[in-house]
Amino acid sequence: RAQEHARAAIHGERPDSRVARRGGVGLLRSTVAPGSGAQLPEQQQRGGAPGAPVTDAHSPFSLEGQVALVTGGSQGIGLGIAESLGAAGARLLLVNRRKAKGEEAASALAARGITALPFAADVSRQAEAEAAVARALREWGRLDILVNNAAVLTRKLAQEMTEADLELELAINVKGVFFCAVAASRPMMSRRRGKIINLASVGALIGLPERAFYSATKAAVAQLTRSLALEWAPHGINVN
Repeated sequence: RAQEHARAAIHGERPDSRVARRGGVGLLRSTVAPGSGAQLPEQQQRGGAPGAPVTDAHSPFSLEGQVALVTGGSQGIGLGIAESLGAAGARLLLVNRRKAKGEEAASALAARGITALPFAADVSRQAEAEAAVARALREWGRLDILVNNAAVLTRKLAQEMTEADLELELAINVKGVFFCAVAASRPMMSRRRGKIINLASVGALIGLPERAFYSATKAAVAQLTRSLALEWAPHGINVN
């Protein structure tokens, strides 16, 4: 799953493409023909060492010179996405709430030849989301890709959910996605290019027991993504 999400960043058309002309909404099209056998990391196709950064700028998988910010990038799916983007040559800012965990993930990626910096922030706070984007800009002077992966899931029956449970899921899963997207959109608009990938869930489409409110937040992410795609496509930003 992590590689599938990373491919969205790698294969997406720019918003002046056919997808954007339909309003910027929809899945990013692959530049590799179906059934071609292409996969990440690309070095495995060339016989290179797995995990080593891509250096071929003409490769359809190359993100050489680009900068990606991944929220919740220190573990799980987020770390897998970060690793795949880094293997394709992107420089990474890993954003999560736990400083030590972020430093550990960044060190592990660095050991594989991937440039990654940790940044501790609570994305549910607008100022901290903006600070994360500012950190990437100070370090590398650009931001090409935002992956909104950070999320909280509280598995309880609906009648057992507390107000605090609801507020936490709403803050991280919806407000955090919105704050990071808006913060990232500003430098992307100035360059008239950028890709924002928001992770939703199957819960946005079907009912899931013990995940009623979580599913509602992911449905909100899906609708937010559609709306931002329409709003920002004219500015060169692709939102999926």
